[in-house]
Amino acid sequence: MPGMGGAGSIGGGAGAGGKATGGSSAGGAAGTKACGARAGNSCNAQEYCAYHPGQYCGQADAEAVCQLRPEACGDVYNPVCGCDGKDYSNTCEASIAGTGVYANGACTK
Repeated sequence: MPGMGGAGSIGGGAGAGGKATGGSSAGGAAGTKACGARAGNSCNAQEYCAYHPGQYCGQADAEAVCQLRPEACGDVYNPVCGCDGKDYSNTCEASIAGTGVYANGACTK
């Protein structure tokens, strides 16, 4: 079930036309710093822990990497279930919210 990862909620990927912004953070540039699971909450406020479907948002000791949150997303409807247990219209919208993607499609309650 969603909600068991580390780092500032968890992340999906910029995807869906998202434009990432920001700079690197202590411990490495975005995209290279481990987060979630045993790595803990290592992303800064401009980043999210970029979990993808199948990584179970860190529940199975899966780590991801910190990615910069995108500024905006395209109008693509491809629903995903975020690691925070909320539904998003696409991966990019989940990323802006600071969460990774637990599964493709709507969350099951």
